[in-house]
Amino acid sequence: MPELSEVLWGRIEPLLSEWAEVATYDAPGVGTQQGTEGLDAEAIAKRGLAEIDRRGWDRCFVVADGYALEPAARLADTRSNAVQGLALGHAHLAIRREGPEPTVNAELAGAIQQMVKVDFRSFVRALTQLTQGAVDDELADRLMERLDQRVAVEYARALVGSRVSIAPFLKRYGGPLLFVEHEGCLFWTDSGYGEATAAFPKAETASVADTPSTSPDFVKRLRLFCERVADEDEHGAANG
Repeated sequence: MPELSEVLWGRIEPLLSEWAEVATYDAPGVGTQQGTEGLDAEAIAKRGLAEIDRRGWDRCFVVADGYALEPAARLADTRSNAVQGLALGHAHLAIRREGPEPTVNAELAGAIQQMVKVDFRSFVRALTQLTQGAVDDELADRLMERLDQRVAVEYARALVGSRVSIAPFLKRYGGPLLFVEHEGCLFWTDSGYGEATAAFPKAETASVADTPSTSPDFVKRLRLFCERVADEDEHGAANG
């Protein structure tokens, strides 16, 4: 699912396509989806549901990173019978920069919010720094082609803090979970990951050195998760 644009999955999509049928899309308001809709978690989830229906999938795995965790959790809750498993990069339950255990770096979140209002191009370039090089200049250029400043401002505002916890969505979904940590991440905090794993102790966990949406190691770990869950579903159906 898109954090902003399918462009951000471009680096690992070929690796995913080697063993899975992959669907990616831009968030409403971005690229080919430009229109009156904003960067809203519910709208992104509805767009994902429409993509599942368009492809005629009865079963699928949902993968999300960063800001896309809320729409992914909403989708899994809405269509729990179709979602075999849910894999979440930069796993957290809520976007929170205040309090004793913030889930995002408050200083960086504030700087991003100010930067996007002043210089849209610098904001996109800042993603290169924020992702520690995972979003390189080429990806930044492609992203800039699809974004306008209005959507970028909404994205920056979302990063400042959402009061919505995805825990209720995940509990109602009740299916297999994979929580992935980005080691040494500058933006998402260890507290956020710890909060998620404590709330869902049965979730599988993994750590990768790069941003999950750009990490070949994430692809390898995701494949193991998907194959295990699919095998268990197949054996369960055979024995049922």
